[in-house]
Amino acid sequence: MPILGTAASQNTKTFLFADTSTFALIGSTVLSSSQSSVSYSNLNPNYTDLYLIASSRTDYASAKDQLLIQMNADTTASNYSSGYNMYDGTNASGTFYGTRTITTSGIKFAGLTGANATSGLYGVLEVDFVNFSSSTAHKTVIAEGGMSDLNATSPNVSVGSFAGNWMSTTACNSVTLKPVNGSNFVSGSTFSLYGVTRYGGFGS
Repeated sequence: MPILGTAASQNTKTFLFADTSTFALIGSTVLSSSQSSVSYSNLNPNYTDLYLIASSRTDYASAKDQLLIQMNADTTASNYSSGYNMYDGTNASGTFYGTRTITTSGIKFAGLTGANATSGLYGVLEVDFVNFSSSTAHKTVIAEGGMSDLNATSPNVSVGSFAGNWMSTTACNSVTLKPVNGSNFVSGSTFSLYGVTRYGGFGS
């Protein structure tokens, strides 16, 4: 809750927010070989948010791939929506995309690298699962990140901000991560999931 302070003028009010959120590591995964999915289960409902950092590459035969997030192992496309504002380009030109709504068997975020990207390059996404344990509201997931491959022969970039929704009032107790186009995340891909407790400001 905000702390309400009154300034010198009676009609002027100042809202002060204490940044007292805490992060607890739920699980960290570093792949030593290819793997088709990464899952976290038995999530503690006492956290206000979940926070995921993904640095990943897939075996998809392209410079770019995307991350698919499924909640409670739900694969029903009509239960998910995803939107984005992003820039996607190859070589010297690219396209800015406005917000679009898409449906697929999970929440879809661009930004991972594929097999044709420069060796050792991984796309990065930071993902916030807001109010994931609610039993009365749909679950909102927001993300930002992308990839930038500046190799001389075929530079590529895909970067943006993303949002998605799991349209269920069931509390989320598990999260599954998959590539959208590839079959596997490759060796060296890393995933770290944190439980967040917010004591002030957004999400409290």
